[in-house]
Amino acid sequence: PKTDILIINYDILKKYKRTLLSRKWDLAILDEASYIKNLKAQRTVYAREIATKAKRRLLLTGTPILNRPVELFSLINLLDPGKWKNFFYYAKRYCGAYRRNIGGRLVWDFSGASNLRELQEELRSTIMIRRLKKDVLPELPKKIRQIVVLSPEELTEQVKQEKEAIQGVFSGMLDIQELDYEEVVENLNGMVNKVRFNELAKIRHNTALAKVDKVVEHVKDILDNTNKVVVFAHHHDVVDALMFGLREYSPVKFTGEENEREKDTAVYSFQSTLNVRVFVGSIKAAGFGLTLTAADTVVFAELDWVPGSITQAEDRLHRIGQLNSVLVQHIVLNGSIDATLARTLVSKQRVLDMALDTNLTSKI
Repeated sequence: PKTDILIINYDILKKYKRTLLSRKWDLAILDEASYIKNLKAQRTVYAREIATKAKRRLLLTGTPILNRPVELFSLINLLDPGKWKNFFYYAKRYCGAYRRNIGGRLVWDFSGASNLRELQEELRSTIMIRRLKKDVLPELPKKIRQIVVLSPEELTEQVKQEKEAIQGVFSGMLDIQELDYEEVVENLNGMVNKVRFNELAKIRHNTALAKVDKVVEHVKDILDNTNKVVVFAHHHDVVDALMFGLREYSPVKFTGEENEREKDTAVYSFQSTLNVRVFVGSIKAAGFGLTLTAADTVVFAELDWVPGSITQAEDRLHRIGQLNSVLVQHIVLNGSIDATLARTLVSKQRVLDMALDTNLTSKI
């Protein structure tokens, strides 16, 4: 209770909430502030309650919007509740909010984007200071993105199953270009659709497993010309299959299943040991906070629906200490969901850039 400086993890705020609220803090600093984007999440509720009592608040994040502008409201409302007090005004003005029919029921859709230049001007003139890597680290080489489309060949049946499943889930509901797991789960109406969605997720998982051999072959080709490669996936069994397929390169892995010592050892070994040539990580567990600059090539064996998560994972390589341009490759099967998702991610990334980073003197 009498300490001057307290550092605490978001996930244990609930446990110490009473003690934290017993004092009025001079300054609350919320690092990785995108963790409090969801107003309904417990950690957001507790973090906001504690920070609101502080005399001053500072939110730090390189990705204030991970997926769409609606996620920004929790942050700016905490910083300036006087100006940003009305969620529906914000949603209608900057998220293109509208009501649509889902299974005979009208629901609000906040997944859009509108008036982004105005939003950026409002933020930069009041509560947001934003610096890009190219401004503060001009010596950092560029990042190059590629979508590597594989011919299905023997996997044509897998792609066909994906298409049939997605048509069953989203028929008359959502445009495939607007897919988002969280939104889909929220808007599914009736057990039949939920069963179909679970079927789709299972088929997509099976596709990822089915293409492991092709991803392994591709990574081996890369390793003929470069010393180290980082590979990201989503499912644990896909990570394990990649580890087995690339075992001759002394791979290390980083997922949510390892303890802290094992994770630290994996990163250290990859960064400092020459014969450890492959790092295989899950997008969620290994996509934040790590430094993997020993490699300049990152391969995504699976994709995430959220562009901010992909960008964060890419930046494990593209950060201070990187001496080369970073090559980012997304490995997708022609005609698969991931092939569509890769295009959607590029489109969504443009929206995020327009809201936060586009030069205001240029046309949007």
